[in-house]
Amino acid sequence: MSHITNVILSHNITEREELIEKINKWLEKEHGRDRKLVKSEEIVEIPTYLMEYNHLFIEEFLTYVFSLPWESTEDVQVFLCEQYANKYTLYDMTNYKEYK
Repeated sequence: MSHITNVILSHNITEREELIEKINKWLEKEHGRDRKLVKSEEIVEIPTYLMEYNHLFIEEFLTYVFSLPWESTEDVQVFLCEQYANKYTLYDMTNYKEYK
């Protein structure tokens, strides 16, 4: 049975792309799936990445994302919308542990 989570990740424009690559490699290594964060091709000022993931381990995912060496951790935002939800929930450094 599927349980899809839609993910939007945004960060400060000064951040390095290699951190997104690390997240994608972690997803593949830890969960063996080829779903990746893909940069939005829409014209936006803030780098924005999108992904849908079946059976995302949300707590592990958020913990990994916020453990990375971001230059501006306070500007990293993860929006999650789980299957059957009607809206996204925002996670950042101030509240991501609330998911636990």
